[in-house]
Amino acid sequence: MREAVTVPQPKMYGPLGNLPLIDKEKPSLSLGVLAEQLGPIYRLTVPGYSGLMISGHELVAEACDVTRFDKFIYNELENVRAFGGDGLFTSRTSEPNWKKAHNILLPTFSKQAMKGYHPMMIDIAEQLIHKWERLNPKDTIDVADDMTRPDLPWIR
Repeated sequence: MREAVTVPQPKMYGPLGNLPLIDKEKPSLSLGVLAEQLGPIYRLTVPGYSGLMISGHELVAEACDVTRFDKFIYNELENVRAFGGDGLFTSRTSEPNWKKAHNILLPTFSKQAMKGYHPMMIDIAEQLIHKWERLNPKDTIDVADDMTRPDLPWIR
């Protein structure tokens, strides 16, 4: 029988949780400071999120070991699976179609492929910034709409 482990958590600030401890200008450094204070595994709670944070290359490498993962199919995808079969998003990790789809998509997300996307991403980001700069300061910017427009190159 395993012994229960208490995971440390920084001071809570009511409904804000640990949010006041995160420097909005340097959030990653704030998380590093918390790791130095609390250890390589700690709980972080902010409005809308509560989860475990891990740090240190050994722990991160272990947590990112894909051989330990098994995909969970949520209820909505189970419903899609009922009529759509076992595709990329609806197949279980142990099923042959998951492996086929995974292998087809894998090159698209390789380090080399990502390097190729970088110039295009910078160009699009600069275009969006210029578009937003031309707006009236009182106008609202719908970032989600701008990021999912069908005329963006990565959606074609």
